Amino acid sequence: MKIFFKPTNTKIKRGFTIIEVLIAITVIVLISGATAVLMAQSVKTENANLAGAEVALVAQSAVDCFESADNSDEFLALLKKVDSFYLNSEAENEENYVFELKNKRYSIEIFCKKDYNSFSFRARGSSGKLILDFSYPSA
Repeated sequence: MKIFFKPTNTKIKRGFTIIEVLIAITVIVLISGATAVLMAQSVKTENANLAGAEVALVAQSAVDCFESADNSDEFLALLKKVDSFYLNSEAENEENYVFELKNKRYSIEIFCKKDYNSFSFRARGSSGKLILDFSYPSA
């Protein structure tokens, strides 16, 4: 005959120790921090890509306007009609008419020769980095 005794002084372990909880919280914080850094970098890259795409469209519009216009006044009038092109300033120097466009992601300068045989296009990102620089027609 077997007799089973139940110990009277048993401790039943329930829950987690404070060390286990602290380790779990540390792991969660580290993973969350890494995710936040990746998300911030992703947003920055997306904005740079978006600026590049917008600049390319504006550049193509500028080329189309230049090909369609007969003189610099008509060129400026056509540029003003382009939806994505909001001119901030117009100026002129001895050789060029200068048109400037700025927004949060980029700034663009267009230099149109007074004799209307060519124009230069220069775009910079919000950080000042050159995005696109060309002359049309290319020499």
